[in-house]
Amino acid sequence: MIFSKKYSFLFFVMILLNSHFVQSQSDSIDRKFIHSIFTKDKIKVDGIILDEAWKSAEINSQFFQKNPLVLPNAEPKTEFQVLHDHENIYIAVTCYQPFKSIIQTVKRDQDYFDSDGIAILLDPFQNKSSGYLFGVSSSAIQSEAILTSMNVTFEWDAKWYAQTKQYNDRWTAEIQIPFKILKFDTKNKIWGINLARNLTAISQYHTWNKVPQQFQGIDIGFLGLIEFKEIPKSKQILTSLIPYAKSTYRQPTQDEPYFTAGIQTKHNIGTKFNLDLAVNPDFSQTDIDEQVTNLSRFSIFLPENRTFFIDNSDIFGSYGIGSIKPFFSRTIGLDNNGRTIPILAGARLTGNINPKLRMGLMNMTTAKTSEKDLANYSAATLYQNLWSRSRIKAIFLNKQNIGNNSNDNYGRNTAAEFTYIKKDGSIIAWTGFSNSFKKNYNSKNHFLLSGIYYTGKNFETSIDFSSVGTNYYTDMGYVLRIENYDAARDTTIRKGFHQSSQNISYRKYYSEISKFAESGLYLENFIVANSNLSFNERISEIGSYLNLKNGNEMNLNLSQSEVNLPFPYKFVTDENSKNLESKIYSFANLELNFNSAKRNKLSYDFSTAYGGFFNGTKFTTNIGVNYRIQAIANLGLRYDIDYIKLAEGYGEDRFNRLVVKAEFFLTKKIFFTNFLQYVDQINRFTLNSKLQWNFAPLSDLFLVYLDDYNTSIFSFGEGQAGRNYSIALKVNYWLDL
Repeated sequence: MIFSKKYSFLFFVMILLNSHFVQSQSDSIDRKFIHSIFTKDKIKVDGIILDEAWKSAEINSQFFQKNPLVLPNAEPKTEFQVLHDHENIYIAVTCYQPFKSIIQTVKRDQDYFDSDGIAILLDPFQNKSSGYLFGVSSSAIQSEAILTSMNVTFEWDAKWYAQTKQYNDRWTAEIQIPFKILKFDTKNKIWGINLARNLTAISQYHTWNKVPQQFQGIDIGFLGLIEFKEIPKSKQILTSLIPYAKSTYRQPTQDEPYFTAGIQTKHNIGTKFNLDLAVNPDFSQTDIDEQVTNLSRFSIFLPENRTFFIDNSDIFGSYGIGSIKPFFSRTIGLDNNGRTIPILAGARLTGNINPKLRMGLMNMTTAKTSEKDLANYSAATLYQNLWSRSRIKAIFLNKQNIGNNSNDNYGRNTAAEFTYIKKDGSIIAWTGFSNSFKKNYNSKNHFLLSGIYYTGKNFETSIDFSSVGTNYYTDMGYVLRIENYDAARDTTIRKGFHQSSQNISYRKYYSEISKFAESGLYLENFIVANSNLSFNERISEIGSYLNLKNGNEMNLNLSQSEVNLPFPYKFVTDENSKNLESKIYSFANLELNFNSAKRNKLSYDFSTAYGGFFNGTKFTTNIGVNYRIQAIANLGLRYDIDYIKLAEGYGEDRFNRLVVKAEFFLTKKIFFTNFLQYVDQINRFTLNSKLQWNFAPLSDLFLVYLDDYNTSIFSFGEGQAGRNYSIALKVNYWLDL
């Protein structure tokens, strides 16, 4: 009750602060302005800028250097022009470059920012909260992404076209972006636009419109403006069909049909909405999850990488904070161990009701399995933009189990949040609440959050608060630390909590002649209290970092932890060792990290840490090496070791993790990827080999081999217990009607 009053007071303060910010804000952002010339000529997209129409287009240049310092008149020079007709936007770019380009990969949508390239950023609604990125490397490898005010998502797919041409002193690109893949308002002739150029070989980044030093170059709040003299009165209808067929052989048990097929479809509804449908979708070609050693007391949540759930994913998944999420799409079609639960069908409608109001509806149904009932997942959300960049949003979530395997037949959540973002992006403040609804749990079912963040050129600081009730359930999301394992009774106990994090940092930028690019100092503190406000956990850290202009980075930090262990717990695998007692532990840790420049053919990273760990010590070393044979192969090796030595009688243990990745680019259309990982903490060895032929845009043939052992890598000769392997042949084809 005391904590709730504190939150109510904090929400009130935040609202007052927000009101003050709104009254005092002014648009101090410099925005360049250009025109797109309408053309009736046919543009041949071949990377050679010789079409007659380009002679009438404005030539725009005068880029800013963004990294390592913000400076005008960036060199080497970049020029671009924009044309459009009733069907497409065309961009021609000339990138002067007196040195050889660096290309990390020839696979679409991968490692874009680590290769030389140019990106077009578009905000058709000028709402500074959502938009698009279309990037092309100097070797014509395409990457498209959804931009939001908080992140960038490259898993989005769309058909557009780009070609490049190499010269001795420059490379050129021609880009064609169909209007039909964009959402926009036909009454709005002025869009947000920026161009961002990667110059990997010299560790620089250039932007056409100026972006302040402390923000990312692709920040959607700092776009320039482009005016279209004519744009389509109604967008062309686009229906994309993406059928697939797959044949699978699995041993020792064939737990899925030998042959399966399904389809995904994408439909434009007017100029503002997208409707996505799926029947029996399959994600077997998706990269497998990378397992890690977990020495925390809580589960690790792996990221979403299934394309169907990515498009407009921010409208559903941006609620909550990093460790507490009312919605997390991996709860649909995957169990807690990452194993597939077949999805029977699904639909998602997303778009803009008007330039400031976005909406999203989603409904998915998963199949019945031996362990899970058939289940239906529904979500409905609204985003209302306020003022320049702020927003208020609300969501309703419902999971309904259909069957008799569980008494827990439904789980529902509601959430509402307000986020204030100052026009120049320097202040972000947020507040919100969420409730869960589940049979027999009608109290302590809340989640409250609030915080404020400030960033300037040299200083950055933030503070946030969250409160989670013991009975706050998220059947379509997750809460990181609500479930506590009791090793003595071999059971899991739910405990509500309050948490807060605070940090402050200082960064310094160096002159053009210095070898240093940036350095900084930071202080961070994270504290957790139990529901009754008694102490639970605290982690305090002080650190420093140094980034060099050659791309090398290093970091040194010292942390001090204090944990009031709520229940007996065991980190080691020795069954004869004693459980750690439920009491307060205090320990410190020193860590050093070094990352070499990714632009080098041979790059590596190294980190080591040593210090206390509850009543003993812990030593950790992580080593990663990658060798690039440009446009031919990427070869990577990573080895992690964690050694725990606790007080006498409590045991000691060593955990190893080995990851090997070998990626071969046989042509620009054929790739052979091998991924091997061994994690002895979970006693798992996995080999995934994938041959991919990109025979048409966004259309592929996959041959995938998966070998998975649930036994020690050193005991293959002892029956290979728990081994599963499969071979799958899958083809999908993207057809636009």
